[in-house]
Amino acid sequence: PTFMNTSSRWQSPFVCAALVILVGGLCQMAAADKSTLSTDVTQSPFGIGGSHARNWGADANKSWIPQMTAIGIASHRCASTGWAEPEPCKWKWDELDKQLDYLESQKIAFGGILAGNPKWSKDAKGGLPMNNLPGWSRYVSEVVKHCKGRIKYWEVWNEPPNGTAKDQTAADYAKIVIAAYDAAKAADPDCKIGIAAKSVAITYLDQALAAGAKGHFDYVTLHPYEVAGCPISHPGTEVVYLQIHDVAAVASATTCR
Repeated sequence: PTFMNTSSRWQSPFVCAALVILVGGLCQMAAADKSTLSTDVTQSPFGIGGSHARNWGADANKSWIPQMTAIGIASHRCASTGWAEPEPCKWKWDELDKQLDYLESQKIAFGGILAGNPKWSKDAKGGLPMNNLPGWSRYVSEVVKHCKGRIKYWEVWNEPPNGTAKDQTAADYAKIVIAAYDAAKAADPDCKIGIAAKSVAITYLDQALAAGAKGHFDYVTLHPYEVAGCPISHPGTEVVYLQIHDVAAVASATTCR
């Protein structure tokens, strides 16, 4: 399930399952039913997501979301909540609102993702917006405020260090997380912020926490589907794979506010 994954082998039009590891207060989330708001998330380690080719807007979602809800899937990873600022301080929400309306009409819960750069910034070619931290905070504030009451759970970036520049480190990601947390909480005190890492990159996550991200997130997002084939190729390693959740929980257990 990619939003802006730079790994070409995951740029697929097909829908993939996303494993979202939730810690802290998120472990107590109530299960959503067909009458609940879209900000609710089902109490399950599994959700559904799509590549950007299948998640850029409502029209893309229409090709597969109905099939998912038909078989009982009740949670979608995220709407396409990228940087909708075509010009500095000018926001365009038409496509996002259309997508939110559609997903809500399908009675499927969904979150949001905070990622990307506007075309006019110095970081437009890619990477974390280290040259535009004030702009990043403004973007987070505006999109969270705009989606208040409709999106509660926000991931910070997609599978870092994916989508980061070669010279950018976990410490840079920590700055992005801190800025996002502060801006999002100011815009919507009830929202939840997720820190992330690609696949099972626990070391990267630990480095970000040590660099200052500690205390600036509510849950952890990992996508261990990239190594899901290991138990198939190596029977007997299922226990190790299933312990990924526990490792992430231990790594972050003392870091949430």
